[in-house]
Amino acid sequence: MSENKFSPEVQEQKEKPHLKLWLIDDDEAMARAIQRLLKFEVSGIEIQYFPDGESALAHLEEELPDAVAIDYDLGENKIKGDEIAKSIAQKNNEIFIIAISSLQEPNELIQQSAQQAGAQAFIVNKSNISRQLPLILKKIKEEQK
Repeated sequence: MSENKFSPEVQEQKEKPHLKLWLIDDDEAMARAIQRLLKFEVSGIEIQYFPDGESALAHLEEELPDAVAIDYDLGENKIKGDEIAKSIAQKNNEIFIIAISSLQEPNELIQQSAQQAGAQAFIVNKSNISRQLPLILKKIKEEQK
C-alpha cells in the first residue's frame, strides 16, 4: 500500500519548526505593532507578551521560550534589561536573547552590558526592529531544524 502524502505523520514532517518568542516591553502599543509584524513575517511563531521583566521571570518557572526580545530601556522602578537577560540565561543558556534599545545611536557600553548579561543579538533604535527582528528570528528557526 502506498503512503498517503496527506497523512498527519507526513504533514508533521513537512511543517516548519514552531518558534516560541517572549516579548518584554513596557510600551504596549509598540509590542502590539511588533506582534503584528512578526505574525506576518515569521511563519509558525507564537508570541507571548509581558509588560515587564517581573511577570516574564515569574513565568519562567512554567515554561521556556526559544527566544526572548527584551526592551532594554524598561521604565523606572522595573527590573532592568540586563538583569532580565542574566536571569533568563542562568535559567537556560539555550534561550536566544535579543536586546532592543530605543537609543538612536549605538552605545558600546549598553551593547557590552547586554552581551555580558547573555544577549546574543542587539538591536539599536526601535525603528530598526521591522528589518532586523524578523531576520534574527528566521535564522533561529532555521537553526532549529
